[in-house]
Amino acid sequence: MAVKHYIDEIPPSTGRTYYIAVNGNNSKITDTTVYDQVGSGFGAADVNSTCVLECNYNKSGKVHKLTTENTSSENIKFYATSSFAKGDTFTFNGVAITARTTDGKELDANFFVANTVVECFRKDGILYFGNSGKSIVDDTTGMSFRFGIDNGLLYIEED
Repeated sequence: MAVKHYIDEIPPSTGRTYYIAVNGNNSKITDTTVYDQVGSGFGAADVNSTCVLECNYNKSGKVHKLTTENTSSENIKFYATSSFAKGDTFTFNGVAITARTTDGKELDANFFVANTVVECFRKDGILYFGNSGKSIVDDTTGMSFRFGIDNGLLYIEED
């Protein structure tokens, strides 16, 4: 899916100006207005940087590759066709980038699995992923469980 890029086009109070070129039966109209951003409103750069950026994804070997034309947005979403394995790495538009949880830890094996939508954000050369949950061990049975919140719903699953 293509990402919409917004452009501020606020004409001056004097109105728009046009250049009309006539060459026989052909004519061409060119908008020659000098557009300005007025005030301190939420502008195109703000919209582009705060929107969720849908990246193309593929995995080659142990490298998860995210690519997009819009590099200004920090909020990223991609459809993972492969699971994350311990020791995997990431690139963003061909440049290596560190991946961490929001609390600064390395991603665990199966942090995300194949055929899921994954969301993260990019800040200062690091991809931050939301904590996928906490692991607990039942001290009676010794079974390990992971729990967390996904799309506003509490989940508990065998680890």
